[in-house]
Amino acid sequence: MEMTVVYETVYGTTREVAEAIADGARGAGASVTVREVAEELAEREPDLLVVGGPTHVRGMSTAWSRGKAAEDAPDGGGGDAPDGGGGDDTDQATSQGVRDWLAHLGTTGGKAATFDTHLGNPLAGGAARPIARALRRHGRDVIAREGFVLDGGKGPLRAGELDRARAWGAELAGLVA
Repeated sequence: MEMTVVYETVYGTTREVAEAIADGARGAGASVTVREVAEELAEREPDLLVVGGPTHVRGMSTAWSRGKAAEDAPDGGGGDAPDGGGGDDTDQATSQGVRDWLAHLGTTGGKAATFDTHLGNPLAGGAARPIARALRRHGRDVIAREGFVLDGGKGPLRAGELDRARAWGAELAGLVA
Protein backbone atom coordinates (compact mmCIF):
# COMPACT_ATOMS: atom_id res chain seq x y z
CA MET A 1 0.00 0.00 0.00
CA GLU A 2 1.35 3.41 -0.98
CA MET A 3 0.36 6.58 0.85
CA THR A 4 1.32 10.18 0.18
CA VAL A 5 0.88 12.79 2.91
CA VAL A 6 0.66 16.35 1.55
CA TYR A 7 0.60 19.26 3.99
CA GLU A 8 1.28 22.93 4.54
CA THR A 9 2.54 24.57 7.73
CA VAL A 10 3.74 27.93 9.02
CA TYR A 11 4.64 27.18 12.64
CA GLY A 12 5.71 23.56 12.04
CA THR A 13 2.99 21.78 14.04
CA THR A 14 1.14 20.51 10.96
CA ARG A 15 4.44 19.10 9.66
CA GLU A 16 4.89 17.27 12.98
CA VAL A 17 1.43 15.72 12.58
CA ALA A 18 2.08 14.78 8.92
CA GLU A 19 5.32 13.04 9.88
CA ALA A 20 3.62 11.20 12.77
CA ILE A 21 0.84 10.00 10.44
CA ALA A 22 3.48 8.73 8.02
CA ASP A 23 5.40 7.00 10.84
CA GLY A 24 2.23 5.22 11.96
CA ALA A 25 1.47 4.07 8.43
CA ARG A 26 5.03 2.85 7.91
CA GLY A 27 4.69 0.89 11.15
CA ALA A 28 1.66 -0.79 9.59
CA GLY A 29 3.71 -1.77 6.53
CA ALA A 30 2.77 1.07 4.17
CA SER A 31 5.19 2.83 1.86
CA VAL A 32 4.77 6.53 2.66
CA THR A 33 5.99 9.75 1.11
CA VAL A 34 5.59 13.05 2.95
CA ARG A 35 5.54 16.13 0.72
CA GLU A 36 5.20 19.84 1.19
CA VAL A 37 2.14 21.04 -0.65
CA ALA A 38 4.00 22.89 -3.41
CA GLU A 39 5.50 19.65 -4.71
CA GLU A 40 3.72 17.64 -7.38
CA LEU A 41 2.54 14.11 -6.75
CA ALA A 42 4.66 11.38 -8.24
CA GLU A 43 3.71 10.06 -11.67
CA ARG A 44 2.02 7.10 -10.01
CA GLU A 45 -1.14 7.79 -8.00
CA PRO A 46 -0.84 6.55 -4.39
CA ASP A 47 -3.38 4.13 -2.94
CA LEU A 48 -4.20 6.83 -0.39
CA LEU A 49 -3.69 10.58 -0.60
CA VAL A 50 -3.70 12.26 2.84
CA VAL A 51 -3.98 16.06 2.77
CA GLY A 52 -3.71 18.36 5.76
CA GLY A 53 -3.20 21.91 6.83
CA PRO A 54 -3.50 24.36 9.67
CA THR A 55 -6.80 26.02 10.48
CA HIS A 56 -6.75 29.73 9.67
CA VAL A 57 -9.81 31.92 10.23
CA ARG A 58 -12.02 28.82 10.86
CA GLY A 59 -11.04 27.05 7.60
CA MET A 60 -8.27 26.46 5.06
CA SER A 61 -5.49 29.00 4.87
CA THR A 62 -5.36 31.73 2.24
CA ALA A 63 -2.40 33.72 0.98
CA TRP A 64 -3.49 36.53 3.32
CA SER A 65 -3.80 34.29 6.41
CA ARG A 66 -0.44 32.62 5.69
CA GLY A 67 1.15 36.05 5.40
CA LYS A 68 -0.37 37.18 8.71
CA ALA A 69 0.71 33.94 10.41
CA ALA A 70 4.23 34.28 8.99
CA GLU A 71 4.51 37.79 10.45
CA ASP A 72 3.92 36.25 13.89
CA ALA A 73 6.13 33.19 13.37
CA PRO A 74 9.32 33.21 15.45
CA ASP A 75 11.35 32.01 12.43
CA GLY A 76 9.74 34.38 9.93
CA GLY A 77 7.31 31.80 8.58
CA GLY A 78 9.86 29.21 7.54
CA GLY A 79 7.99 26.37 9.25
CA ASP A 80 8.04 24.32 6.05
CA ALA A 81 11.80 24.51 5.66
CA PRO A 82 13.26 21.01 6.07
CA ASP A 83 15.68 22.34 8.69
CA GLY A 84 12.87 24.31 10.38
CA GLY A 85 14.96 27.41 9.91
CA GLY A 86 14.43 31.02 9.00
CA GLY A 87 12.07 32.52 6.49
CA ASP A 88 13.52 33.42 3.12
CA ASP A 89 12.12 33.91 -0.38
CA THR A 90 10.61 30.41 -0.25
CA ASP A 91 8.85 30.78 3.10
CA GLN A 92 5.24 29.71 3.61
CA ALA A 93 3.87 33.24 3.29
CA THR A 94 4.87 33.40 -0.37
CA SER A 95 4.40 29.74 -1.26
CA GLN A 96 1.39 27.83 -2.40
CA GLY A 97 -1.05 26.56 0.23
CA VAL A 98 -3.37 23.54 0.27
CA ARG A 99 -6.27 25.61 -1.10
CA ASP A 100 -4.19 26.71 -4.10
CA TRP A 101 -2.80 23.22 -4.67
CA LEU A 102 -6.26 21.62 -4.55
CA ALA A 103 -7.55 24.08 -7.16
CA HIS A 104 -5.13 22.51 -9.66
CA LEU A 105 -5.44 18.89 -8.58
CA GLY A 106 -6.53 16.51 -11.32
CA THR A 107 -9.70 14.43 -11.20
CA THR A 108 -8.08 11.01 -11.20
CA GLY A 109 -10.18 9.65 -8.34
CA GLY A 110 -8.75 7.40 -5.69
CA LYS A 111 -9.01 7.28 -1.92
CA ALA A 112 -8.16 10.22 0.30
CA ALA A 113 -8.15 11.33 3.93
CA THR A 114 -7.84 14.79 5.46
CA PHE A 115 -6.53 16.29 8.67
CA ASP A 116 -5.96 19.66 10.25
CA THR A 117 -4.43 21.31 13.28
CA HIS A 118 -6.79 23.58 15.19
CA LEU A 119 -7.52 25.16 18.55
CA GLY A 120 -9.46 23.08 21.07
CA ASN A 121 -12.36 25.56 21.06
CA PRO A 122 -15.32 24.15 19.06
CA LEU A 123 -15.91 27.62 17.59
CA ALA A 124 -12.39 27.68 16.11
CA GLY A 125 -13.48 25.70 13.04
CA GLY A 126 -11.21 23.42 11.08
CA ALA A 127 -9.54 22.96 7.72
CA ALA A 128 -10.15 19.19 7.32
CA ARG A 129 -13.80 19.50 6.26
CA PRO A 130 -13.23 22.03 3.44
CA ILE A 131 -10.19 20.04 2.29
CA ALA A 132 -12.43 16.95 2.11
CA ARG A 133 -15.06 18.85 0.10
CA ALA A 134 -12.41 19.99 -2.39
CA LEU A 135 -11.03 16.45 -2.73
CA ARG A 136 -14.55 15.11 -3.40
CA ARG A 137 -15.02 17.74 -6.12
CA HIS A 138 -11.90 16.25 -7.72
CA GLY A 139 -13.36 12.75 -7.68
CA ARG A 140 -11.63 11.45 -4.56
CA ASP A 141 -13.35 9.09 -2.14
CA VAL A 142 -12.64 10.64 1.28
CA ILE A 143 -12.56 7.75 3.74
CA ALA A 144 -11.47 9.58 6.91
CA ARG A 145 -11.10 13.04 8.41
CA GLU A 146 -9.31 13.99 11.64
CA GLY A 147 -8.31 17.05 13.61
CA PHE A 148 -5.35 17.47 15.94
CA VAL A 149 -5.55 19.99 18.77
CA LEU A 150 -3.12 22.80 19.56
CA ASP A 151 -2.63 24.27 23.02
CA GLY A 152 -2.36 27.75 21.50
CA GLY A 153 -2.60 29.45 18.13
CA LYS A 154 1.07 28.83 17.39
CA GLY A 155 1.23 25.48 19.15
CA PRO A 156 2.53 23.35 20.60
CA LEU A 157 0.30 20.36 20.01
CA ARG A 158 -1.59 19.11 23.04
CA ALA A 159 0.02 16.25 24.90
CA GLY A 160 -0.71 12.93 23.21
CA GLU A 161 -1.65 14.37 19.79
CA LEU A 162 1.42 13.00 18.00
CA ASP A 163 0.71 9.53 19.42
CA ARG A 164 -2.88 9.90 18.21
CA ALA A 165 -1.58 10.92 14.76
CA ARG A 166 0.67 7.82 14.60
CA ALA A 167 -2.28 5.61 15.54
CA TRP A 168 -4.44 7.29 12.90
CA GLY A 169 -1.73 6.70 10.28
CA ALA A 170 -1.68 2.99 11.13
CA GLU A 171 -5.50 2.92 11.02
CA LEU A 172 -5.51 4.55 7.58
CA ALA A 173 -2.97 2.03 6.28
CA GLY A 174 -5.20 -0.77 7.56
CA LEU A 175 -8.31 0.70 5.93
CA VAL A 176 -6.68 0.76 2.51
CA ALA A 177 -4.52 -2.39 2.67
